[in-house]
This record gives sequence, C-alpha cells and structure tokens, in this order.
Amino acid sequence: MKKLVMVLLVLLLSCGVLALTPLPFTNIHDYAHLLGNTRDLDQRVETLYEHTGVELAIVTIAKLENQSIEMFSVNLFEEWGIGRKGEDKGLLLVISLDPREVRLETGYGLEGALPDSFVGTKLDELVAPSLARGSNEGLIEFVNAIEERIISQGDANPQANFYLEYDSDDSMVTSITRLPFANLGFIIIILILIFLDLRFTGGMVLRSILRASGRGYRSGGGGSSGRNRYGGGGKSGGGGASTKW
Repeated sequence: MKKLVMVLLVLLLSCGVLALTPLPFTNIHDYAHLLGNTRDLDQRVETLYEHTGVELAIVTIAKLENQSIEMFSVNLFEEWGIGRKGEDKGLLLVISLDPREVRLETGYGLEGALPDSFVGTKLDELVAPSLARGSNEGLIEFVNAIEERIISQGDANPQANFYLEYDSDDSMVTSITRLPFANLGFIIIILILIFLDLRFTGGMVLRSILRASGRGYRSGGGGSSGRNRYGGGGKSGGGGASTKW
C-alpha cells in the first residue's frame, strides 16, 4: 500500500499537480529548517492577526529554482490566497537559503500602510542581521514593527481570542471551554488522521476531501488559535521589498 502511494505521489509531482501547501496548525512554514524553535515567533504572528486582522505567513525555502524571490512570492501569495478577498490585507515573508534573500510581499490592501520603503528599511535593520546570526529575535521585532505601523495607519481590524494557548512550562494546552466543540477525543482522532495523511500521502487525502466539499486544503488549516488559515482569496500586486541576508 505504501509503495502504491509513493508511486502515485511521484506521478502527481511529475505532472506538477501537487504545489507547495501550508503546514497545518502554524503560521510558520519552515520547509528549509532555518528557524529552529518557532513557538515564540508563531505566537507573535498569531497576536498580529488578533490585533489587526492581518494574516502573515512566514515561509522558508532551501532554493529558488530559476526564478526571482519576487516572482516566487507573488505566485505563492496568490496560490495560498493569504488574506480576505476584497480586503487583500495579507502578508507573506519568504526566506530563501540559496540565494540568501528575504522578501515581504504585501497584499493590495496594505500597500498604503506598509510602503516599500518602510518594509525595506525594517528588513535591513531587523530581519537580515537576525537571520545571519541564526536568531529569530529580529523576526519577532519585525512583526512588532509591522503591527505598530498597521495600527498607527488605522488599518487594524481586531479578531477573536486564541483557542489554544501555551501554559507556564511552554507546553501547548487546549482551552476546551473556548473551542467551538468540546469533545477532546474527537479532536485527537482528527489530529492523528491528519498526521497519518501528511506522513504517508503528503496531505493528498485531506486536500481531496476539502476540495470536494468546495474548500481548499489551505483554507482548512486551523492553527494555534483554532482559526482557518489562508484560502481567503487575498491578492498581491507585487508590493513589498527584498534584501539579502
């Protein structure tokens, strides 16, 4: 059975059917394994969403294949549909290892609040030095600066509270009374099934089910706040800035 699954995956990949998909339950998609422990960063990005309504996805990739980081970012932004359609207040931070570049792609709705000059300065001051040191501190400071700017420009639209929280010993705990359903056993079973699907098929089964119901896999990726991520149809017109690290 496993061999059959692998054969099917190879065929699908060779046809370009499977694209880069968001990792479930997180805002940080560290495909290149550059960021280490991302708990604090993930929480900070989720707080940005709560305070402003702005979705930020952070993606690391090992290598840009025959395209600029600008083109890669625009394509991935629209593939994932970051932000709500019509509002277009999404953000995508792409970090490439080869070449060592980083870019923040901004949705149409944030181009006024986050002009390219502001974004470029903050990438140079905060993100690039932090990545060069192998630290996430500059990324967290960057999210702080983004949030402050959005709020100061009057573009914030605060959202609901977290569904999942971190307790005092840094382990993630579920606030059952605040979840839309309180059956912990059901949640565990769903998580196990998702894990098995991701482990053996790369999420193919889950994507097929959600697409059949009229929703994309990326729109069903609830995370540490219990919310759906991406798939809202947000657009980017190429606004943002890039730098080397």
